[in-house]
Amino acid sequence: MVQKGPASTLGGHFVVQDTQQSILLPPGRTELILGRSDPADEYFPDVDLTLYGGEDAGVSRRHARLSIEEGKPYIEDLNSTNFTFMNQQTLLPGKHYSLHSGDVIQLGRLSLIFVSEYE
Repeated sequence: MVQKGPASTLGGHFVVQDTQQSILLPPGRTELILGRSDPADEYFPDVDLTLYGGEDAGVSRRHARLSIEEGKPYIEDLNSTNFTFMNQQTLLPGKHYSLHSGDVIQLGRLSLIFVSEYE
């Protein structure tokens, strides 16, 4: 069900472009780290892209951050090694970019479609 109005937490999911797999966002959060796990260092991001080819695609352990600000979702590159792109535009590290349903987010070479539950 699509909700209208400002969001107080992140809601929705990503769809992996190559496989059409859905990646649900953990509910009730105002901030999420996208990346891949590193069991040797006991690091596990909020949204672990390892199972979706993250390591081979060049996804960093702490690649990008999703957040809610004034009821709207944003994405920020966390100075990743292989960059973050939104709709084929390179995101500058540390800058917040407004995120909309249907935006294509590329972390390294892993392409995801953002689907908001609020639009």
